[in-house]
Amino acid sequence: MTDLDKDKKFDYYLDITNDVCPLTFVRITLLLERMTVGETAEIRLQGEIPLENAPRSIREVGETVVSIEREDPDGEEFSVHRMIIKKTRAPKS
Repeated sequence: MTDLDKDKKFDYYLDITNDVCPLTFVRITLLLERMTVGETAEIRLQGEIPLENAPRSIREVGETVVSIEREDPDGEEFSVHRMIIKKTRAPKS
């Protein structure tokens, strides 16, 4: 957790640490549909596949991944991570 994020309040929070693909993608997509431009979300995720696929999927739909960091800086490579995203695109009409 960076010093900037420690006291930051995000507009949304999503924990997908116990979910597997494709449910992780579905839950993130539903979250993005609820968000408006400029809003941020903290997403907790864990495991090699979610850490690879979730950020890529978010970028593919044109949204911004602000940061991805281990919750425990000394934790293992695929331990629980916090991903901060920002909605940057308006929905298509």
